[in-house]
Amino acid sequence: MKTILQNRLSMSDIRSIVRNLDDQRFDELYSLLYDPDKRVSDNAAWVLTHLAAADRKWLTPHIEEMMDEAMKTTSITKCRLILDLLVMQPMDDVEVRTDFLDFCLEGLANPANPSGLRALMAKLAFTQCKDYPELLQELRTIFEMMEPHSLSPGMLCTRRNMLAKLDKRL
Repeated sequence: MKTILQNRLSMSDIRSIVRNLDDQRFDELYSLLYDPDKRVSDNAAWVLTHLAAADRKWLTPHIEEMMDEAMKTTSITKCRLILDLLVMQPMDDVEVRTDFLDFCLEGLANPANPSGLRALMAKLAFTQCKDYPELLQELRTIFEMMEPHSLSPGMLCTRRNMLAKLDKRL
């Protein structure tokens, strides 16, 4: 599988990989998420984002590992894809990880980050904060400090939607 992931992938390549996954091939694909070759690890993350909803259960035991990888990777692409995978996971039973929450809050507030990455960080931060009013208030403060005139249209939408969600919770 590594040989396939070393190349540029088309959607038909991704569909073929996903269609032929079984437990053993999933383990191999998942391990390639941590490959030192940037293209291989980015492609592994990209393929994993195309898992069918029923197959995403394979990722659930790896939530903590994926959080760790999102925080340490230098690849913005891989970080975004991992955060996307985490958004798709059931996080109800996952305890708040302060290091990951801090990562999301700092990344969300950083205007140098791409809007898509910031939006995913906002969703994950909200998911972790939702049961803690004091954390929700901190998240609200971050959004209120964002200057609307300096935000991209995507971040304006994210800000508006998250403030509405926070209004319902607080």
